[in-house]
Amino acid sequence: MGKGAKNAKARQQAAKNSRKSGNRGNQRNQQKNKSGPSKSGKSYVQSCQHFKFINEDAVRKIFDSREFSKAISGKSLTRLEKNRLQNIHPEVSWYHPEDLYICLVCGKAVDGKHYDSHFDKGNHCLSLSLDEQSITCTKCHDEIGIEPGTLCAELLGIEKCITPLTAASTSVSKGEDLRGLVNLGNSCWMNSVLQMLVHLPVFTKGEATLTTAFNNLRSSLFEKGKAIRPSEFVRAFKTKIDFLDVTDQQDAYEFLVLLLDCLRDEQGGSSKGLNSNDVDVVKQCLNTPLDDLFGFILKTEMKCEKCCQIQTLFERAAVLTLFVPFAGGATTLIDCIKLFFSDSSPDDERECEFCKEKADCIMTPSLLSEHMPNILVLHLSRFRMGKNGFVKNNVKVDFPELLDFNEIMPGGSNHATYKLFGYVTHYGSIDSGHYTSIGNINDQYYLFDDDTVSPVDKEKGLQLQPYIMFYIKNEENV
Repeated sequence: MGKGAKNAKARQQAAKNSRKSGNRGNQRNQQKNKSGPSKSGKSYVQSCQHFKFINEDAVRKIFDSREFSKAISGKSLTRLEKNRLQNIHPEVSWYHPEDLYICLVCGKAVDGKHYDSHFDKGNHCLSLSLDEQSITCTKCHDEIGIEPGTLCAELLGIEKCITPLTAASTSVSKGEDLRGLVNLGNSCWMNSVLQMLVHLPVFTKGEATLTTAFNNLRSSLFEKGKAIRPSEFVRAFKTKIDFLDVTDQQDAYEFLVLLLDCLRDEQGGSSKGLNSNDVDVVKQCLNTPLDDLFGFILKTEMKCEKCCQIQTLFERAAVLTLFVPFAGGATTLIDCIKLFFSDSSPDDERECEFCKEKADCIMTPSLLSEHMPNILVLHLSRFRMGKNGFVKNNVKVDFPELLDFNEIMPGGSNHATYKLFGYVTHYGSIDSGHYTSIGNINDQYYLFDDDTVSPVDKEKGLQLQPYIMFYIKNEENV
């Protein structure tokens, strides 16, 4: 890491410390006022006198740039596009961009290496971090969170759930036949996933330890009564995975993947054949009842830029992880899926297995459409490592109730259409967040919030931002 990048991170951390230990009056002003100009350009943060230097037109101009929008959305840039950006924004290495900032005074992009030299210039003191989704004033040494309704929130596509959906906020009466799960300390991450899995219309059968415990829990949740303590399931799960403590905060996605893998192992699942070049052999890796529900094969072609030979890699999976751009405005689930399946180029050269030389390559992923899963699970990657630890991506993702892969990936064979069953959502921050889930059961949406299960109307049921989504293949495709 270069000296400039280290100094940039040090300043960011100093701003965080200043915000935590600053005077109470300043903190009250930050909470009371919006960070950054509003969409009308009339409202500014009163707690920082330097916000008067913001150049709204210049900031909008860079986000309107096609090349810049493409770069921050995670798409691969051509050499021509990289050179064009390099000429306009020379304080970023566009061949290996990292630690990106926008100067809110001049509208230029700056990387960590050039952070100090740029933001020490006169009034160039307001930096917008695309990684942290926050603003830092280098003169006040203060970090200011981005609030909904401001220019920066609009350009980044940030939508924070200020008031989480709760049972008290729903407009329909309490559900009678659905039971909640008792929180065992900090186990909302587990409860939210389990409520999705147990209420899927089809699921796995078997007599192994974890499978039996899961099915017993499933049966109990369909009986009338109070919320259940999932103690039997937890004991069975810990015989397989002993490092996940239900009293600690954990990641719902990690738990889901581990649980599905454990259930598959109990069914005798094997991944032998994934290294084969014969597609028919590769398909035999989907060899369990759980694979029939969730499994799919991801195929990635890697074309060497020197010899033009293509290496093919296969991966068996039950969850498809989608990248959510950290900036560039609100996006859609379909855009995230298309981005995943678009051509990309790794930042680093790779050794080609054919010509044995290091070279750039073009990677093209696809699904073996002959086996589209009956239950499609999509994970929206909202947590990533920032400069000062993990940060959460609050960019809004619009999603449809019906998902048609014929529209997303035209030209494929046997592509399926899916209907939304439900999703796990996370609100709050990395340090103090909470998981709940929304499920569509018999055309009625329900909120699952630990020990409470409440019906919600469709509009409210679809207003939250998803973290893990569950789509069920339409019957005509099964």
